[in-house]
Amino acid sequence: MYGSDRDWFFEKEGKMNIYEFVDSVNFNLVATRYPNQKHRFTCSLERAEIKEGGVLRSAYGQGKSFLSALKDYVAQIRGKTLVFNAYSSLRYEVVVPKDLSISQKPNYR
Repeated sequence: MYGSDRDWFFEKEGKMNIYEFVDSVNFNLVATRYPNQKHRFTCSLERAEIKEGGVLRSAYGQGKSFLSALKDYVAQIRGKTLVFNAYSSLRYEVVVPKDLSISQKPNYR
């Protein structure tokens, strides 16, 4: 029996892509385009921080397109522990798969 509804995603065989991971944590992937900054894009998971030792830090990917910002973000979070809702009673932690991919199509079976 799984501890939560999202645990079954982490039991799958093979690579997990970013779309499956976002579905599993049930938070939005927020992308922002800044037209006044040469059309720079950023993206990150809402309410997520990276846990490094006893310290939490924010992370976001950035690039000249959505896909390059997404690649940057995935590279930053791959294999790390993410903390959601860090300072609330709804806090939980998830370890991001080390082989998280950035394929453009979801791998739903």
